[in-house]
Amino acid sequence: MGACRKPKPCRPVRRVRQVKIIVCMPSRAPVFTEAVYRNVRVRGQPMALPRQNTARLQRYSYAVVNAGPAEVEVRLEVSPDGVHYAPDASMRVESGKTGVIVPNRYLRYTRPTLRTVEAGATATVDVFFQAQSAG
Repeated sequence: MGACRKPKPCRPVRRVRQVKIIVCMPSRAPVFTEAVYRNVRVRGQPMALPRQNTARLQRYSYAVVNAGPAEVEVRLEVSPDGVHYAPDASMRVESGKTGVIVPNRYLRYTRPTLRTVEAGATATVDVFFQAQSAG
């Protein structure tokens, strides 16, 4: 009740508070997706691995394990239609090392292209594509 002042008559004031809480939660748990390409022989000519449809993925990356004697250059390419590709991120992975690469741009398809840094050299790599979606 509020305080009354004269000459106005007092009326009780009723305050009702309604609070509505909305919690948004995904309907399902996140889904993990993986594609593994083992013992990929890499030479001086660029070689593209199969494309991944990344349209509905929230987070994804490629890990490249270089078991060969030569340094390998990894370049990600992105495409709106799976036919026309544009270069995106790139990195080098030294012999005996593991590198992780993530694209900078979003398009429907993503694929890695591999080549050795030294033209006549060869290397063997394992490539892991790992992704997480909302489910």
